Amino acid sequence: LLAQQLYRQLPKQVAPSSMKGEDEERKTLKNKIRVIIAGLEYLHSTGDFSTAITYAQGLHNFVVNKGLATKDNPAYGTRAVIQYFMGRTLRQRGIDEDYQQAIDYFYQCSENYFEMARRRDNYEVDVIYARTRAMVSLAFGAGFLFYNAQSDLLRAKAQIAQARSAFLKDNGEICCQLHYHYLELLYASILRAEAGEITVDEPVQGDLERAASIEKLERASEILDRCGEALENKPKYFIQVLYNKALVYLYQGPGHYDKARASITELLRRCQDNPRWLANGLILKSHLERRVGDLDMALGDAMKAYNQAGNHLPVRIEALLARGQAQLARQRLSSARADFEKALQLNSDANLKLTAMARLLLVELAIAQQQPQRAYESFLQAKALMPSIRHGFILNRYRQLGTKIENLQTDFIIPGYTSDLDYKRLETELQSWLLEKALREDNNLT
Repeated sequence: LLAQQLYRQLPKQVAPSSMKGEDEERKTLKNKIRVIIAGLEYLHSTGDFSTAITYAQGLHNFVVNKGLATKDNPAYGTRAVIQYFMGRTLRQRGIDEDYQQAIDYFYQCSENYFEMARRRDNYEVDVIYARTRAMVSLAFGAGFLFYNAQSDLLRAKAQIAQARSAFLKDNGEICCQLHYHYLELLYASILRAEAGEITVDEPVQGDLERAASIEKLERASEILDRCGEALENKPKYFIQVLYNKALVYLYQGPGHYDKARASITELLRRCQDNPRWLANGLILKSHLERRVGDLDMALGDAMKAYNQAGNHLPVRIEALLARGQAQLARQRLSSARADFEKALQLNSDANLKLTAMARLLLVELAIAQQQPQRAYESFLQAKALMPSIRHGFILNRYRQLGTKIENLQTDFIIPGYTSDLDYKRLETELQSWLLEKALREDNNLT
Protein backbone atom coordinates (compact mmCIF):
# COMPACT_ATOMS: atom_id res chain seq x y z
CA LEU A 1 0.00 0.00 0.00
CA LEU A 2 2.85 2.38 0.81
CA ALA A 3 4.50 1.53 -2.52
CA GLN A 4 1.28 2.30 -4.41
CA GLN A 5 0.88 5.59 -2.54
CA LEU A 6 4.46 6.66 -3.28
CA TYR A 7 4.10 5.62 -6.93
CA ARG A 8 1.01 7.86 -7.34
CA GLN A 9 2.88 10.76 -5.74
CA LEU A 10 5.71 10.74 -8.30
CA PRO A 11 5.71 14.00 -10.28
CA LYS A 12 4.77 14.01 -13.97
CA GLN A 13 8.10 15.65 -14.76
CA VAL A 14 11.26 16.34 -12.72
CA ALA A 15 12.32 19.97 -12.92
CA PRO A 16 15.81 20.65 -14.32
CA SER A 17 18.47 21.14 -11.64
CA SER A 18 20.25 24.47 -11.34
CA MET A 19 23.24 22.90 -9.60
CA LYS A 20 26.08 20.79 -11.06
CA GLY A 21 25.70 17.82 -8.74
CA GLU A 22 22.57 16.12 -7.42
CA ASP A 23 19.91 18.21 -5.69
CA GLU A 24 17.84 17.09 -2.71
CA GLU A 25 14.69 16.51 -4.79
CA ARG A 26 16.45 13.94 -6.99
CA LYS A 27 17.98 12.17 -3.98
CA THR A 28 14.53 11.93 -2.38
CA LEU A 29 12.92 10.63 -5.58
CA LYS A 30 15.61 7.96 -5.98
CA ASN A 31 15.08 6.81 -2.40
CA LYS A 32 11.31 6.69 -2.98
CA ILE A 33 11.85 4.49 -6.03
CA ARG A 34 13.91 2.04 -3.95
CA VAL A 35 11.12 1.93 -1.36
CA ILE A 36 8.53 1.34 -4.12
CA ILE A 37 10.62 -1.55 -5.51
CA ALA A 38 10.85 -3.05 -2.01
CA GLY A 39 7.06 -2.77 -1.67
CA LEU A 40 6.48 -4.42 -5.04
CA GLU A 41 8.16 -7.56 -3.64
CA TYR A 42 4.76 -8.27 -2.10
CA LEU A 43 3.39 -8.98 -5.59
CA HIS A 44 5.92 -11.82 -5.89
CA SER A 45 4.42 -13.52 -2.84
CA THR A 46 0.91 -13.27 -4.36
CA GLY A 47 2.06 -14.37 -7.81
CA ASP A 48 0.82 -11.15 -9.45
CA PHE A 49 3.84 -10.81 -11.74
CA SER A 50 2.09 -8.90 -14.54
CA THR A 51 1.13 -6.06 -12.17
CA ALA A 52 4.68 -5.99 -10.79
CA ILE A 53 6.08 -5.70 -14.33
CA THR A 54 3.67 -2.86 -15.17
CA TYR A 55 4.76 -0.87 -12.09
CA ALA A 56 8.46 -1.51 -12.77
CA GLN A 57 8.15 -0.45 -16.41
CA GLY A 58 6.44 2.73 -15.25
CA LEU A 59 9.29 3.43 -12.84
CA HIS A 60 11.91 2.84 -15.53
CA ASN A 61 10.10 5.20 -17.89
CA PHE A 62 9.94 7.82 -15.11
CA VAL A 63 13.70 7.61 -14.49
CA VAL A 64 14.75 7.69 -18.15
CA ASN A 65 12.16 9.96 -19.78
CA LYS A 66 10.80 12.24 -17.06
CA GLY A 67 13.94 14.15 -16.17
CA LEU A 68 15.28 12.16 -13.19
CA ALA A 69 18.27 10.88 -15.16
CA THR A 70 20.44 13.67 -16.57
CA LYS A 71 23.62 13.82 -18.61
CA ASP A 72 25.65 14.75 -15.53
CA ASN A 73 23.89 12.23 -13.30
CA PRO A 74 22.49 9.28 -15.35
CA ALA A 75 20.96 7.55 -12.26
CA TYR A 76 22.88 4.31 -12.92
CA GLY A 77 22.13 2.86 -9.48
CA THR A 78 18.39 3.58 -9.61
CA ARG A 79 18.07 2.11 -13.09
CA ALA A 80 20.02 -0.99 -12.00
CA VAL A 81 17.69 -1.57 -9.03
CA ILE A 82 14.64 -1.43 -11.32
CA GLN A 83 16.27 -3.66 -13.96
CA TYR A 84 17.22 -6.29 -11.39
CA PHE A 85 13.62 -6.36 -10.14
CA MET A 86 12.34 -6.63 -13.73
CA GLY A 87 14.70 -9.53 -14.41
CA ARG A 88 13.58 -11.40 -11.29
CA THR A 89 9.90 -10.80 -12.00
CA LEU A 90 10.14 -12.00 -15.60
CA ARG A 91 12.10 -15.03 -14.41
CA GLN A 92 9.36 -15.86 -11.91
CA ARG A 93 6.55 -15.46 -14.47
CA GLY A 94 8.33 -17.59 -17.09
CA ILE A 95 6.07 -17.35 -20.16
CA ASP A 96 6.87 -16.82 -23.87
CA GLU A 97 10.03 -14.66 -24.14
CA ASP A 98 10.23 -13.90 -20.40
CA TYR A 99 13.47 -15.79 -19.80
CA GLN A 100 15.39 -14.10 -22.61
CA GLN A 101 14.08 -10.68 -21.60
CA ALA A 102 15.07 -11.40 -17.99
CA ILE A 103 18.63 -12.25 -19.07
CA ASP A 104 18.78 -8.97 -21.01
CA TYR A 105 17.66 -7.02 -17.96
CA PHE A 106 20.27 -8.71 -15.75
CA TYR A 107 22.99 -7.75 -18.23
CA GLN A 108 21.71 -4.15 -18.37
CA CYS A 109 21.72 -4.07 -14.57
CA SER A 110 25.33 -5.29 -14.48
CA GLU A 111 26.34 -2.70 -17.07
CA ASN A 112 24.79 0.14 -15.08
CA TYR A 113 26.61 -0.95 -11.92
CA PHE A 114 29.82 -1.10 -13.94
CA GLU A 115 29.31 2.47 -15.14
CA MET A 116 28.47 3.48 -11.59
CA ALA A 117 31.76 1.98 -10.34
CA ARG A 118 33.94 3.75 -12.90
CA ARG A 119 32.65 7.27 -12.22
CA ARG A 120 35.26 9.77 -11.10
CA ASP A 121 35.42 10.92 -7.48
CA ASN A 122 34.11 7.54 -6.23
CA TYR A 123 35.03 6.34 -2.78
CA GLU A 124 36.60 2.87 -2.63
CA VAL A 125 33.58 1.54 -0.76
CA ASP A 126 31.30 2.75 -3.61
CA VAL A 127 33.40 0.86 -6.15
CA ILE A 128 33.26 -2.32 -4.07
CA TYR A 129 29.49 -1.96 -3.65
CA ALA A 130 28.87 -1.43 -7.38
CA ARG A 131 31.19 -4.25 -8.38
CA THR A 132 29.53 -6.65 -5.95
CA ARG A 133 26.01 -5.73 -7.10
CA ALA A 134 27.06 -6.24 -10.74
CA MET A 135 28.26 -9.74 -9.88
CA VAL A 136 25.03 -10.46 -8.01
CA SER A 137 23.10 -9.59 -11.17
CA LEU A 138 25.31 -11.78 -13.37
CA ALA A 139 25.54 -14.79 -11.06
CA PHE A 140 22.15 -14.89 -9.35
CA GLY A 141 20.30 -13.42 -12.33
CA ALA A 142 21.66 -14.39 -15.73
CA GLY A 143 23.72 -17.33 -14.41
CA PHE A 144 20.73 -18.85 -12.63
CA LEU A 145 18.60 -18.52 -15.76
CA PHE A 146 21.24 -20.11 -17.97
CA TYR A 147 21.29 -23.01 -15.51
CA ASN A 148 17.61 -23.40 -14.77
CA ALA A 149 15.77 -22.41 -17.95
CA GLN A 150 18.23 -22.64 -20.81
CA SER A 151 19.96 -25.82 -19.60
CA ASP A 152 23.25 -24.08 -20.41
CA LEU A 153 25.27 -25.24 -17.43
CA LEU A 154 28.60 -24.16 -18.93
CA ARG A 155 27.54 -20.51 -19.20
CA ALA A 156 25.96 -20.67 -15.76
CA LYS A 157 29.22 -21.93 -14.29
CA ALA A 158 31.13 -19.17 -16.06
CA GLN A 159 28.91 -16.47 -14.56
CA ILE A 160 29.27 -17.91 -11.08
CA ALA A 161 33.04 -18.31 -11.41
CA GLN A 162 33.31 -14.57 -12.23
CA ALA A 163 31.15 -13.66 -9.28
CA ARG A 164 33.21 -15.54 -6.70
CA SER A 165 36.08 -13.06 -6.83
CA ALA A 166 33.74 -10.13 -6.18
CA PHE A 167 32.86 -11.51 -2.75
CA LEU A 168 36.48 -11.75 -1.60
CA LYS A 169 38.45 -8.95 0.01
CA ASP A 170 42.08 -8.37 -0.87
CA ASN A 171 43.11 -10.45 2.18
CA GLY A 172 40.97 -13.39 1.04
CA GLU A 173 38.15 -12.90 3.56
CA ILE A 174 34.53 -13.18 2.43
CA CYS A 175 32.90 -9.75 2.31
CA CYS A 176 29.25 -10.91 2.17
CA GLN A 177 28.57 -14.26 3.84
CA LEU A 178 24.94 -14.49 2.69
CA HIS A 179 25.62 -13.89 -1.00
CA TYR A 180 28.75 -16.04 -0.96
CA HIS A 181 26.98 -19.08 0.48
CA TYR A 182 24.01 -18.60 -1.82
CA LEU A 183 26.54 -18.58 -4.66
CA GLU A 184 27.95 -21.86 -3.34
CA LEU A 185 24.41 -23.24 -3.13
CA LEU A 186 23.90 -22.46 -6.83
CA TYR A 187 27.23 -24.05 -7.69
CA ALA A 188 26.27 -27.24 -5.83
CA SER A 189 22.94 -27.37 -7.67
CA ILE A 190 24.78 -27.11 -11.01
CA LEU A 191 27.06 -30.00 -10.05
CA ARG A 192 23.98 -32.01 -9.13
CA ALA A 193 22.29 -31.14 -12.43
CA GLU A 194 25.39 -32.11 -14.44
CA ALA A 195 25.69 -35.45 -12.65
CA GLY A 196 22.11 -36.62 -13.06
CA GLU A 197 20.72 -39.76 -11.47
CA ILE A 198 22.95 -42.79 -10.85
CA THR A 199 20.98 -45.53 -12.61
CA VAL A 200 21.12 -49.13 -11.38
CA ASP A 201 18.66 -51.12 -13.50
CA GLU A 202 19.55 -49.60 -16.87
CA PRO A 203 23.09 -48.20 -16.75
CA VAL A 204 23.66 -45.84 -19.67
CA GLN A 205 26.95 -44.32 -18.58
CA GLY A 206 30.46 -45.57 -19.15
CA ASP A 207 32.57 -46.36 -16.09
CA LEU A 208 34.48 -43.05 -16.22
CA GLU A 209 31.33 -40.99 -16.72
CA ARG A 210 29.57 -42.83 -13.92
CA ALA A 211 32.51 -42.28 -11.55
CA ALA A 212 32.55 -38.57 -12.44
CA SER A 213 28.83 -38.29 -11.72
CA ILE A 214 29.20 -39.99 -8.34
CA GLU A 215 32.06 -37.63 -7.46
CA LYS A 216 30.01 -34.56 -8.46
CA LEU A 217 27.07 -35.65 -6.32
CA GLU A 218 29.34 -36.25 -3.32
CA ARG A 219 30.98 -32.85 -3.80
CA ALA A 220 27.58 -31.18 -4.13
CA SER A 221 26.49 -32.86 -0.90
CA GLU A 222 29.57 -31.54 0.96
CA ILE A 223 28.98 -27.98 -0.30
CA LEU A 224 25.30 -28.15 0.68
CA ASP A 225 26.24 -29.28 4.21
CA ARG A 226 28.43 -26.17 4.58
CA CYS A 227 25.69 -23.95 3.14
CA GLY A 228 23.18 -25.51 5.52
CA GLU A 229 25.29 -24.54 8.52
CA ALA A 230 25.75 -20.97 7.23
CA LEU A 231 22.13 -20.40 6.14
CA GLU A 232 20.18 -22.28 8.81
CA ASN A 233 18.92 -19.02 10.33
CA LYS A 234 17.91 -17.61 6.92
CA PRO A 235 14.60 -19.42 6.18
CA LYS A 236 14.28 -18.04 2.63
CA TYR A 237 17.62 -19.62 1.65
CA PHE A 238 17.63 -22.67 3.92
CA ILE A 239 14.57 -24.17 2.20
CA GLN A 240 16.58 -24.07 -1.04
CA VAL A 241 19.39 -25.97 0.70
CA LEU A 242 16.87 -28.63 1.79
CA TYR A 243 15.41 -28.82 -1.73
CA ASN A 244 18.81 -29.39 -3.33
CA LYS A 245 19.88 -31.89 -0.67
CA ALA A 246 16.74 -33.92 -1.32
CA LEU A 247 17.50 -33.96 -5.07
CA VAL A 248 21.12 -35.03 -4.48
CA TYR A 249 19.94 -37.93 -2.28
CA LEU A 250 17.33 -38.95 -4.90
CA TYR A 251 19.99 -38.96 -7.61
CA GLN A 252 22.40 -41.00 -5.46
CA GLY A 253 19.97 -43.93 -5.55
CA PRO A 254 17.87 -46.18 -3.27
CA GLY A 255 20.49 -46.31 -0.50
CA HIS A 256 19.93 -42.58 0.11
CA TYR A 257 16.13 -42.45 -0.12
CA ASP A 258 15.71 -42.26 3.69
CA LYS A 259 17.87 -39.10 3.74
CA ALA A 260 15.88 -37.71 0.82
CA ARG A 261 12.64 -38.27 2.73
CA ALA A 262 14.02 -36.55 5.84
CA SER A 263 15.05 -33.50 3.77
CA ILE A 264 11.66 -33.36 2.01
CA THR A 265 9.77 -33.65 5.31
CA GLU A 266 11.77 -30.78 6.80
CA LEU A 267 11.31 -28.73 3.63
CA LEU A 268 7.51 -29.20 3.75
CA ARG A 269 7.45 -28.28 7.45
CA ARG A 270 9.35 -25.04 6.88
CA CYS A 271 7.43 -23.71 3.86
CA GLN A 272 3.77 -24.10 4.86
CA ASP A 273 3.25 -20.36 4.28
CA ASN A 274 5.11 -20.35 0.94
CA PRO A 275 2.91 -21.93 -1.78
CA ARG A 276 5.65 -22.01 -4.44
CA TRP A 277 8.17 -23.88 -2.31
CA LEU A 278 5.46 -26.05 -0.79
CA ALA A 279 4.56 -27.11 -4.34
CA ASN A 280 8.23 -27.81 -5.13
CA GLY A 281 8.50 -29.96 -2.00
CA LEU A 282 5.38 -31.94 -2.94
CA ILE A 283 6.77 -32.51 -6.46
CA LEU A 284 9.93 -33.98 -4.93
CA LYS A 285 7.84 -36.16 -2.60
CA SER A 286 5.82 -37.41 -5.59
CA HIS A 287 9.04 -38.44 -7.38
CA LEU A 288 10.28 -40.22 -4.24
CA GLU A 289 7.00 -42.07 -3.66
CA ARG A 290 6.98 -43.21 -7.30
CA ARG A 291 10.51 -44.56 -6.95
CA VAL A 292 9.63 -46.57 -3.83
CA GLY A 293 6.43 -47.92 -5.43
CA ASP A 294 3.69 -45.97 -3.58
CA LEU A 295 1.92 -44.84 -6.75
CA ASP A 296 -1.29 -43.62 -5.08
CA MET A 297 0.71 -41.32 -2.79
CA ALA A 298 2.83 -40.15 -5.74
CA LEU A 299 -0.29 -39.14 -7.67
CA GLY A 300 -1.85 -37.43 -4.65
CA ASP A 301 1.27 -35.39 -3.93
CA ALA A 302 1.55 -34.28 -7.57
CA MET A 303 -2.10 -33.17 -7.57
CA LYS A 304 -1.56 -31.18 -4.36
CA ALA A 305 1.56 -29.59 -5.90
CA TYR A 306 -0.42 -28.49 -8.97
CA ASN A 307 -3.08 -26.89 -6.77
CA GLN A 308 -0.46 -25.09 -4.67
CA ALA A 309 1.54 -23.78 -7.65
CA GLY A 310 -0.97 -21.01 -8.44
CA ASN A 311 0.46 -18.43 -10.85
CA HIS A 312 4.00 -19.84 -10.66
CA LEU A 313 3.96 -21.27 -14.18
CA PRO A 314 7.26 -23.25 -14.15
CA VAL A 315 6.18 -24.96 -10.91
CA ARG A 316 2.77 -25.79 -12.38
CA ILE A 317 4.50 -27.38 -15.38
CA GLU A 318 6.81 -29.43 -13.12
CA ALA A 319 3.72 -30.57 -11.17
CA LEU A 320 2.00 -31.64 -14.40
CA LEU A 321 5.05 -33.67 -15.43
CA ALA A 322 5.16 -35.32 -11.98
CA ARG A 323 1.43 -36.08 -12.14
CA GLY A 324 1.81 -37.50 -15.65
CA GLN A 325 4.67 -39.76 -14.53
CA ALA A 326 2.54 -41.05 -11.65
CA GLN A 327 -0.32 -41.73 -14.09
CA LEU A 328 2.09 -43.49 -16.47
CA ALA A 329 3.35 -45.70 -13.64
CA ARG A 330 -0.28 -46.59 -12.80
CA GLN A 331 -0.91 -47.45 -16.51
CA ARG A 332 -3.42 -44.62 -16.87
CA LEU A 333 -1.93 -43.76 -20.23
CA SER A 334 -4.56 -41.38 -21.60
CA SER A 335 -4.41 -39.26 -18.44
CA ALA A 336 -0.60 -39.26 -18.59
CA ARG A 337 -0.66 -38.03 -22.21
CA ALA A 338 -3.07 -35.23 -21.29
CA ASP A 339 -0.70 -34.04 -18.53
CA PHE A 340 2.43 -34.17 -20.71
CA GLU A 341 0.77 -32.36 -23.61
CA LYS A 342 -0.70 -29.72 -21.32
CA ALA A 343 2.77 -29.16 -19.81
CA LEU A 344 4.20 -28.65 -23.31
CA GLN A 345 1.40 -26.23 -24.19
CA LEU A 346 1.87 -24.16 -21.01
CA ASN A 347 5.64 -24.09 -21.42
CA SER A 348 5.45 -23.05 -25.09
CA ASP A 349 9.21 -23.77 -25.46
CA ALA A 350 10.09 -20.99 -22.97
CA ASN A 351 12.06 -23.38 -20.74
CA LEU A 352 14.32 -25.68 -22.76
CA LYS A 353 14.79 -28.15 -19.91
CA LEU A 354 11.03 -28.62 -19.40
CA THR A 355 10.44 -28.96 -23.16
CA ALA A 356 13.08 -31.70 -23.43
CA MET A 357 11.71 -33.56 -20.40
CA ALA A 358 8.12 -33.44 -21.68
CA ARG A 359 9.20 -34.70 -25.13
CA LEU A 360 11.07 -37.63 -23.60
CA LEU A 361 8.11 -38.53 -21.39
CA LEU A 362 5.91 -38.60 -24.51
CA VAL A 363 8.41 -41.06 -26.05
CA GLU A 364 8.17 -43.27 -22.97
CA LEU A 365 4.38 -43.07 -23.09
CA ALA A 366 4.22 -44.01 -26.79
CA ILE A 367 6.43 -47.04 -26.10
CA ALA A 368 4.07 -48.08 -23.28
CA GLN A 369 1.13 -47.70 -25.71
CA GLN A 370 3.00 -49.82 -28.28
CA GLN A 371 2.95 -47.01 -30.85
CA PRO A 372 6.42 -47.19 -32.42
CA GLN A 373 5.83 -44.53 -35.08
CA ARG A 374 4.54 -42.03 -32.50
CA ALA A 375 7.44 -42.87 -30.21
CA TYR A 376 9.94 -42.32 -33.00
CA GLU A 377 8.45 -38.98 -34.02
CA SER A 378 8.56 -37.72 -30.41
CA PHE A 379 12.11 -39.03 -30.08
CA LEU A 380 13.21 -37.06 -33.16
CA GLN A 381 11.73 -33.89 -31.63
CA ALA A 382 13.63 -34.55 -28.41
CA LYS A 383 16.81 -35.39 -30.33
CA ALA A 384 16.82 -31.93 -31.92
CA LEU A 385 17.06 -30.39 -28.42
CA MET A 386 19.85 -32.59 -27.08
CA PRO A 387 22.86 -30.59 -28.41
CA SER A 388 21.79 -27.74 -26.11
CA ILE A 389 21.11 -29.92 -23.04
CA ARG A 390 23.69 -30.42 -20.29
CA HIS A 391 21.48 -31.83 -17.52
CA GLY A 392 22.71 -35.32 -16.71
CA PHE A 393 19.26 -36.59 -15.72
CA ILE A 394 17.78 -35.65 -19.12
CA LEU A 395 20.77 -36.98 -21.08
CA ASN A 396 20.59 -40.33 -19.28
CA ARG A 397 16.86 -40.56 -19.94
CA TYR A 398 17.49 -39.77 -23.61
CA ARG A 399 20.10 -42.55 -23.88
CA GLN A 400 17.81 -45.09 -22.21
CA LEU A 401 14.95 -44.27 -24.55
CA GLY A 402 17.30 -44.27 -27.55
CA THR A 403 18.18 -47.89 -26.81
CA LYS A 404 14.50 -48.80 -26.48
CA ILE A 405 13.65 -47.04 -29.74
CA GLU A 406 16.40 -48.93 -31.57
CA ASN A 407 14.97 -52.24 -30.39
CA LEU A 408 11.41 -51.13 -31.09
CA GLN A 409 11.78 -49.57 -34.52
CA THR A 410 11.14 -52.03 -37.34
CA ASP A 411 10.25 -49.58 -40.11
CA PHE A 412 11.92 -46.60 -41.76
CA ILE A 413 9.61 -43.68 -40.98
CA ILE A 414 9.12 -40.35 -42.69
CA PRO A 415 7.26 -38.36 -39.99
CA GLY A 416 3.93 -36.82 -40.94
CA TYR A 417 5.09 -33.32 -40.01
CA THR A 418 8.00 -33.40 -42.53
CA SER A 419 7.61 -30.34 -44.76
CA ASP A 420 10.60 -30.80 -47.09
CA LEU A 421 10.00 -34.06 -49.00
CA ASP A 422 13.33 -34.01 -50.82
CA TYR A 423 13.73 -37.38 -52.58
CA LYS A 424 17.54 -37.57 -52.64
CA ARG A 425 17.88 -36.55 -48.98
CA LEU A 426 15.28 -39.10 -47.86
CA GLU A 427 16.90 -41.80 -50.01
CA THR A 428 20.26 -41.07 -48.32
CA GLU A 429 18.60 -41.24 -44.88
CA LEU A 430 17.02 -44.59 -45.81
CA GLN A 431 20.41 -45.99 -46.89
CA SER A 432 21.95 -44.85 -43.59
CA TRP A 433 19.09 -46.42 -41.66
CA LEU A 434 19.46 -49.73 -43.50
CA LEU A 435 23.19 -49.75 -42.84
CA GLU A 436 22.74 -49.04 -39.11
CA LYS A 437 20.05 -51.74 -38.86
CA ALA A 438 22.32 -54.25 -40.58
CA LEU A 439 25.22 -53.44 -38.28
CA ARG A 440 22.99 -53.85 -35.21
CA GLU A 441 21.84 -57.25 -36.42
CA ASP A 442 25.31 -58.49 -37.42
CA ASN A 443 28.32 -56.92 -35.68
CA ASN A 444 30.69 -58.81 -37.97
CA LEU A 445 29.75 -56.70 -41.00
CA THR A 446 32.38 -54.17 -42.07
